[in-house]
Amino acid sequence: MAPRLDTLAGRTVCMVWNHAFQADVTLPAIEEALKQKYPGVKVIPYTEVDAAVRRAAGGEDPAGDPAAEGAALRAVLKEKRVDAMVSGNGG
Repeated sequence: MAPRLDTLAGRTVCMVWNHAFQADVTLPAIEEALKQKYPGVKVIPYTEVDAAVRRAAGGEDPAGDPAAEGAALRAVLKEKRVDAMVSGNGG
């Protein structure tokens, strides 16, 4: 496990949604709050991450295969040089 970051200022943060209840509402709100609080934070929205995960999985939706989904997500995080991730399902 990576050590906790001191700050998100100037870092790249991606939003990841597990497609459960209303994270399509909460993740954009969290994104806006992060942008207001941390100067220079780059936020990759969940919609971009979802599309990139599908591409990394060969154009298929890997949601039914946890190993394939995890591998595709790790590839995307590495490609986009992500420093931190916010994962959620709303609520």
